[in-house]
Amino acid sequence: MGSYHGTIQFWEPMFPLSFVMGDEAKMVEFNETYVSQTIKSLPSYWSMAYNPSDGITTLIMKGEAESCRKKNKKRKNKI
Repeated sequence: MGSYHGTIQFWEPMFPLSFVMGDEAKMVEFNETYVSQTIKSLPSYWSMAYNPSDGITTLIMKGEAESCRKKNKKRKNKI
């Protein structure tokens, strides 16, 4: 997870480079739980798979989506 201004802003999976290299197919999956969770849009499940025949890595995340929030600030134009 990453933070900005003291609050969690994003979630990102981390994996070793060796996971997406080589001649062997690989797959991992996780059911996540968070202690004292306050952000409902964090993934509850994620998986990652590597296919060596085409070199494609697939990431799947599941959870409750959150709409993007846009702050509308009124600005005064000065000439």
